[in-house]
Amino acid sequence: MPATLLSFGSGSPAWLSEPASSIRRRAGAQGGGRHSTRVRAIFGGNDEEGKSKNPFSNFSELLKTAKEAQARAAVEAQRAQEELSSVVFEGYDEEETVKVVVSGNQEPRAVELTQDALDQGTEVLQTRLVEAMQDAHSKSVLGMKDRMKRLYEDLGFPMPPQM
Repeated sequence: MPATLLSFGSGSPAWLSEPASSIRRRAGAQGGGRHSTRVRAIFGGNDEEGKSKNPFSNFSELLKTAKEAQARAAVEAQRAQEELSSVVFEGYDEEETVKVVVSGNQEPRAVELTQDALDQGTEVLQTRLVEAMQDAHSKSVLGMKDRMKRLYEDLGFPMPPQM
């Protein structure tokens, strides 16, 4: 005996109690075999011009564009790092007897001391050296932030809030 769908009593439609095989035969006779149902409600269907409204219909292009943007950002970031490593910032103590030179990447490059700084003694020299280091470092950080700001602008990215 063929499989029968559930019957819901005498008041139920005839197709509910028909065998599944006859339902399939009837569906095949009406539609000439299998037919596909296109579900468009979830992904938007097409617009008036026949273009898909599905936001994922062009996902491969979106992914390609994202990869290109990532590659460009990597190249530009590398260029910015090279620029920063070649730029130097000088920092001085208040009396300008000590000079500290650092790169845009905050790498120490040089220290210059005047005879006046050496004559002041160890404690004064240490204080002046720290002042010059802090001055050079803060100038270098500002230079780096400025360069990163230009990088973000060139790439069309929004600036992070901490910059």
